[in-house]
Amino acid sequence: SLTSINLRYNQIGPEGANALGPEIGNSKSLTSINLEGNKLGPEGAKALGLAISVSKSLTSIDLSENRFGPAGGKAIAKAISSSKFLTSINLSRNNLDAECRQTLGDAVREKADFTLNV
Repeated sequence: SLTSINLRYNQIGPEGANALGPEIGNSKSLTSINLEGNKLGPEGAKALGLAISVSKSLTSIDLSENRFGPAGGKAIAKAISSSKFLTSINLSRNNLDAECRQTLGDAVREKADFTLNV
């Protein structure tokens, strides 16, 4: 079974995130995925947020340098709040404003041993 995927700097964009999202969400074995530097944008963040929220295996995801902006960051914060399995996420270099960072902090506040990199 596939447990880890590294697709960093593959330019998959929002279209790729929309295609990957359902596969990530439905996987029973995928625990880690690196999507650093793929220009996913806010739309890609929303697609992956849905995957994060429904995944029963994903524990770690690197979404750094994907141009999410505040809208994408808030979508990810909502996903973190509802995920029961995710324990680590990297959102650095995504142009997240102070309000979005606060929302992300609130999303992980009640989660013991959660690693959030913004």
